[in-house]
This record gives sequence, structure tokens and C-alpha cells, in this order.
Amino acid sequence: MLKDEMRMRKFKPQKHIELIHYDNSNFKDFEPNETQVRQIKERITQRINERPTWYRYYGEYKEPAFFENLMQNHEVLQELNDLK
Repeated sequence: MLKDEMRMRKFKPQKHIELIHYDNSNFKDFEPNETQVRQIKERITQRINERPTWYRYYGEYKEPAFFENLMQNHEVLQELNDLK
């Protein structure tokens, strides 16, 4: 499943990782608070700005502003999901 996602995003997975050895009890249990979300976004923005031509979206080059917009749109979608 992880490798399928990687291929879809134009990565070339080469290593075989046995995920069966990892505990599933903490799977999807992380709920970041507002401060953590802000810090995560700041770090993502910092990394993108350090290497603006490095990052791709599904294998295609995008401007740093694209990723900023993507994060903002994600916030809107999260808010809409919370209203349901």
C-alpha cells in the first residue's frame, strides 16, 4: 500500500520494509493542536524556500506558492469536514 502510494507520486521504491513488526496501536491517533499545526506549516514552508526548485507534486515541478496554496486549501477542507 505504501509502495503503491509512492509509485503514484512518481517515486521509485526500492527497499522492502516489513511493517508487520511495527505496533498498530498508535495508528492515526495524533491530533495536533493549533500551535503544532502552525509549527508544521512553518517547517514545510522553510524547507520549500530553502530549495524552491527541488519539490514536485506528483512528479511535476511546482512553484513554492503552489505548496502554500495547497496548505491553505487543506485548512478549508478540514474546516468543512469538521462542520459535517
